[in-house]
Amino acid sequence: MLDVLLFFVELYVLVYTAVHQWQRHGRIREAALAVGLSAFAFVIIWAIASPLARLVAPPMQQGIAVGPDSFGVVLTVAAHLTFVRAYFFGNRRSLSSAETTQ
Repeated sequence: MLDVLLFFVELYVLVYTAVHQWQRHGRIREAALAVGLSAFAFVIIWAIASPLARLVAPPMQQGIAVGPDSFGVVLTVAAHLTFVRAYFFGNRRSLSSAETTQ
């Protein structure tokens, strides 16, 4: 159940990032590149976090809300949301001509 909830959170973040990039740059290509980069980052983070979570967390039984791989998914989603926020929604502003004249 937790895995499904986090899956929908990731879908929401993916769509929000695509729409944000599309509105910011005015091109569908930028949205597609944002989706591709975000998906690639998720896969790489998952490939790293899942084995690390299995090493750290003790084995557990399959439950209704939490399964044996839930800790790895939680770590993956936390790291991926940090990446998306830092990369796509960081405060990287360029100086406009109005700011440089003062």
